[in-house]
Amino acid sequence: ASYFNQKAYEPAEQDIREALRLNPKQDAALNNQSLLLARRGQYADALTFVERALAVQPRQPYYLNNKAYLLLMLNRPVEALPLVEESLRRDDKNAWAHRTLGIYHLRQQQPTQALTALRRAESLDASVEGVYYYIGKAEQAAGNQKAACDAWQRGASIGDAQARSERQKQCR
Repeated sequence: ASYFNQKAYEPAEQDIREALRLNPKQDAALNNQSLLLARRGQYADALTFVERALAVQPRQPYYLNNKAYLLLMLNRPVEALPLVEESLRRDDKNAWAHRTLGIYHLRQQQPTQALTALRRAESLDASVEGVYYYIGKAEQAAGNQKAACDAWQRGASIGDAQARSERQKQCR
C-alpha cells in the first residue's frame, strides 16, 4: 500500500504478489491487486480481485467503493450505485467514494448531482485521482466552460495528466 500510494507500482506489485503467495485470502492485498489492474484499464480482471477481497470483508467501505468504480468503468451503473451508496453509509468521509458517486451522476447526465459529489470529494481530499478532471467534465456538461477550464487547470497544476490533456483540447 505504501508503494502504491507513492505511485511506485512495480515494487507494489511485487509485494502484493508475495503477500498473496503467503496468504491468498489477504483482503488488503486482493484489493490492492484490483487497484493495480484498474490503473492498467483491466477492469474485468480487477473486478475479480475486489470480489475476492469482499468475500473476506463484505462490509469494507473501500472495497465496496472499488467494486462500484469498476462496475462503472464496465458500464454497469445499475449495479454500481447501491455499492457506492453503501460505502458512503459506512464512511461518509471517503473522498474516493464521493468521486465514484460523482462519476455515476456524470454518466447518468446529472451534472448538478455530479458536481455536488465531486466537490465533496475535493473538499475531503483534493489529491484524489481524477477529481478535477471529473469536476471539469461535470462543469462542461452543466454548460460552464470557464469553470470546466478552471477545474482542469487546477488538476493540471497538481500533475493530473487527464485534466491537463482535457484543458489542452478544450480550453484556449
